[in-house]
Amino acid sequence: MKLKVIINPAAGRGKSIVRWKAAEQALRKLNIPFVSYVSGSKEHVGQLAASAAAEGYHAIMSVGGDGTLNEIVNNIVGKAETNIPILVVSTGTGNDFIKSACLPKDIFAAVRLYHEGRPCPVDLGKFDDHYFINAAGIGFDAN
Repeated sequence: MKLKVIINPAAGRGKSIVRWKAAEQALRKLNIPFVSYVSGSKEHVGQLAASAAAEGYHAIMSVGGDGTLNEIVNNIVGKAETNIPILVVSTGTGNDFIKSACLPKDIFAAVRLYHEGRPCPVDLGKFDDHYFINAAGIGFDAN
């Protein structure tokens, strides 16, 4: 199992790096091979995600908030060569996705789910050419 870790250092008002260190310890404790990348921008997150399958990664770990996860999803879903799971370590300010998907907030518990091969499938929505896994909004909620 080769894991690509994408870290958004801006998520959660800068808490991502601290939470990443805890995730890194969990990965090492469970002997999970990984390569980590600190993203420089939203676009960089997308580029890192889009290249994961071609580079031979079996999964992606998102270390960031809902926006980071959204960028990863929108750059891997629908690609013919891509069908890899996403491990979520939420470090954002809202973390709505893990709350609504009933995923563990505890970093070690989240990594252990991946290590044990117990994926938690979630529904995926699509509007025009944009995918969403958490919520879609219009009006004041829109981007």
